[in-house]
Amino acid sequence: MNIASAQAFAISEIEDASFETIMPGGSAIDAHAEVAATAGGFAIFTPAVSRRPTLPGFGYWLVVALAALSAFWIAGGHVLFIGQ
Repeated sequence: MNIASAQAFAISEIEDASFETIMPGGSAIDAHAEVAATAGGFAIFTPAVSRRPTLPGFGYWLVVALAALSAFWIAGGHVLFIGQ
């Protein structure tokens, strides 16, 4: 259905699209051809030679502690500190 006119599409209006990548030299690349990997890109997707796991830093643990204390306080922990 075409939402703008609320009429059904005619089968003759439907088209299949075909895309080609045009290189600077003017040659086209097949859409199913293998593409060679280039240097750069996302470093997380490249295998690291000397990547060692490290522990999170001080800032991470500070945020975790603040989040835990905030959740405790909001969930009713403040009641423990109310004088009777």
